[in-house]
Amino acid sequence: MEMQFGHERYWTIYVEDHEDGFAGLHIYRERFGNTALAATVIFWDASGYFSIQTLDGDVPVAVFEATIVEAKQKIPTR
Repeated sequence: MEMQFGHERYWTIYVEDHEDGFAGLHIYRERFGNTALAATVIFWDASGYFSIQTLDGDVPVAVFEATIVEAKQKIPTR
């Protein structure tokens, strides 16, 4: 997913950790030349559900909606 939202650009990168038992997407934000990890959408094997965590301020709902659709398509679930 890549999305422009005002002065901010958001994109996702797929992540997977077999040791901790999760797969998900990191949401990065570029704002005025600065890049930060803004949030994560993770599927935890142990619990069997997705979770969202914000890490660096607010993230527009439209960005989460697009990321959730992408996560459900890319992340294998049981």
